[in-house]
Amino acid sequence: MTRQASYSSGYRDADETDVVSLTWDGHPPEWLEGSLFRNGPGRYDRGRVEVSHWFDGLAMLHGFHLSPKGVQYHSRFVRSHDFRVSEQEGTIASPGFACDPCRSIFRKVASAFLVDATDNPNVSLVKQGDRFLALTELPIPMMFDPETLRSRGPVVYNDSLPPGSTTAHPHQDGKALYNQVLHYSGLTSYRLYTQENLKERQEFARIKVKEASYVHSFGLSEDYVILTCCPFQVAPLKLLVRNKPFIHNFEWKPRHGTRFHLAPRPGKKAKQLTLNTEPFFCFHHVNSFQQNGKLYVDLICYPDADIIHQLSLERLRNDRAIDFGKLRRYEIDPQEETIKRLWESAHCIELTRFHYTRCNTRPYRFLYGVSADENESVFYDRIKKLDVSNDSALTWYQPGNFPGEPIFVARPGSTEEDDGVLLSVVLNGEKETSFLLVLNAHDLREIARVNLPVAVPHGFHGLFHREFKDTE
Repeated sequence: MTRQASYSSGYRDADETDVVSLTWDGHPPEWLEGSLFRNGPGRYDRGRVEVSHWFDGLAMLHGFHLSPKGVQYHSRFVRSHDFRVSEQEGTIASPGFACDPCRSIFRKVASAFLVDATDNPNVSLVKQGDRFLALTELPIPMMFDPETLRSRGPVVYNDSLPPGSTTAHPHQDGKALYNQVLHYSGLTSYRLYTQENLKERQEFARIKVKEASYVHSFGLSEDYVILTCCPFQVAPLKLLVRNKPFIHNFEWKPRHGTRFHLAPRPGKKAKQLTLNTEPFFCFHHVNSFQQNGKLYVDLICYPDADIIHQLSLERLRNDRAIDFGKLRRYEIDPQEETIKRLWESAHCIELTRFHYTRCNTRPYRFLYGVSADENESVFYDRIKKLDVSNDSALTWYQPGNFPGEPIFVARPGSTEEDDGVLLSVVLNGEKETSFLLVLNAHDLREIARVNLPVAVPHGFHGLFHREFKDTE
């Protein structure tokens, strides 16, 4: 394996950056105006203790306000309860993904029902109605101001859904947002719901399980919500007496296989069913669609759940190699109640995006993501455009650089699926600073970039908003 530049500088603690004005190197299209927001961990040191996993870093928002003249960049931590306790007391406030505060037996039992779990929203972003939200895997979205990145406090729900874990990847179709809440109890169940403009959440289906799987995302098709439960599981009652952090209670149980739960969307006459297939692990659904009576579900798959261990800070800060995900398609026949693996890509890919507004719940052709060379890379170090119709791919690659999730932005008035640009925040492993990269989505040709004065920590997901007004 060829030694590459270090990616580990993306796992250092970062400081907030005040607004800086930067100039383009190159010529982005005139229509590229708006704001790119990025979310991810920005600090691991809590004062008297340091968390041990990437997923437990304190949430940091990054804003890139784009115009033909240049880019304004700034960053700011989300002022969650976890952040404030870290600042004031130097401790961990609430149970996280792989960390726990020192708590009494009573608090350990209470936290099994997630009443005191973390409000640290370090995973993704969504615009719902006129509000911008930062999300984690708990139903405590944090609102923020898109101009200043200042926190506006949590969203508090006043409806009948119980507390529990959720996903940081809701789907939006028209005015409706879809998501689920996993309620841990003697009769544990996934509660599927819709919501419009932050109104009350409306439950429309319930999936009961004996053991709960770690679920990071789900699929949405024309008729169904697809909940994929991999065999990385925990008996819910075990969480009542746990003496270790949340994710460490889960076990890999391949004998159970992977269950695909299909629940009809509101108003659809399809039947609810569960189908079992081979064991695999998955963070991210990509897209799901129906065609000729069949349902096709695309996911990024791993052979097992060891990837969670591989993303510990001890490994990442030492430039250790990680496993890479691959796109896999399953074909489901709801009438015959059958499922089969249709194909798996030859290309590594993760943190994927596509033309969501045009292709979500519909057949699509092009997928964009971070990628790697299985024979040489130790970390995702390139951007891939994958043609899912024939598994061919285009690649952007510059040695020593580590791109983040490439976000597709369609050209106004475009008629082709790949007519637009990709925006990715890239870490230069040698200079230990980052740059914002603009690629032509059709051929991955570099159009422009903006060099930043800081290193943006490796993060997860982002959001592009076209209507933002320049702060000048």
